Amino acid sequence: MLLPLLLSSLLGVLSFTPRPQDHNTDLTCHVDFSRKGVSAQRTVRLRVAYAPRDLVISISRDNTPALEPQPQGNVPYLEAQKGQFLRLLCAADSQPPATLSWVLQNRVLSSSHPWGPRPLGLELPGVKAGDSGRYTCRAENRLGSQQRALDLSVQ
Repeated sequence: MLLPLLLSSLLGVLSFTPRPQDHNTDLTCHVDFSRKGVSAQRTVRLRVAYAPRDLVISISRDNTPALEPQPQGNVPYLEAQKGQFLRLLCAADSQPPATLSWVLQNRVLSSSHPWGPRPLGLELPGVKAGDSGRYTCRAENRLGSQQRALDLSVQ
């Protein structure tokens, strides 16, 4: 095992801070002491873990393409007509994948399993006045959580 001893005595330590976008990339270290006739190379696949980020809420009305709600103050606001079909979508970037949930007031309406980066949809067919309120999407993994809310008013 001369190589590790030689390398540790001649080299310093290389350190870097991986970013979320570095997840699943290969990192290769190549050391070459050509005068000594010694070289080594090792490749590792980076597994970068990070808390949920970039949480996005989008809305489909009556099966039209999803749009992001318009901000009004700190919480986006959406007006819908009684009887309208709404689909709320929530997505977040995280590693490991986050558990997503839709909450109305303090009641959990829908929840996902963290098996992949799919958005979590909440369908509201034929909305009525009782569907009005603050809908919150929560994204959570072992490293943290993020949430975003949407105020819905049914006319």
